[in-house]
Amino acid sequence: MACDKTNLVHAYHDGELPDDQRAAMDEHLRVCEECRELLAQLRGLTALFASAQLPSLPVGAIDRIEHAYGVSQDRAILRISSWMTAAAAAVLVGAIVFVPNETRGNDTERPDPVLQELAVMTPVEHRDSARAESVAVAQFFVDELSNNRGERQ
Repeated sequence: MACDKTNLVHAYHDGELPDDQRAAMDEHLRVCEECRELLAQLRGLTALFASAQLPSLPVGAIDRIEHAYGVSQDRAILRISSWMTAAAAAVLVGAIVFVPNETRGNDTERPDPVLQELAVMTPVEHRDSARAESVAVAQFFVDELSNNRGERQ
């Protein structure tokens, strides 16, 4: 006859039962030969594994394992970065293709009035040479922007 408590013998052996169930299992083991035999077999296996000799690692094995782990981490980072690059490129292409451009096909549009006014203004002369240089650089950019807008239209 098979005992219905044999499944608890493993938890009893491993010390995983709560105190109240452990006490009940102690009582059950006094009367159930089948569960006592199973517990004896489990204890014998535990003793066998405890007395087993562990093999020693070859020289340099830990270094090879650590190196392989580092290489796998690097590959994972490269894989993630390549996917992120592909996603960013897809978003950029999607934005270029699907976001409407107000200047496409509209030849009658005039340049931005602020840029147009800045393009025709004469640079203001300042006594400070650093400020005059900043104005010259700004004027260069205004000229460049004005020329580029004229070429695109």
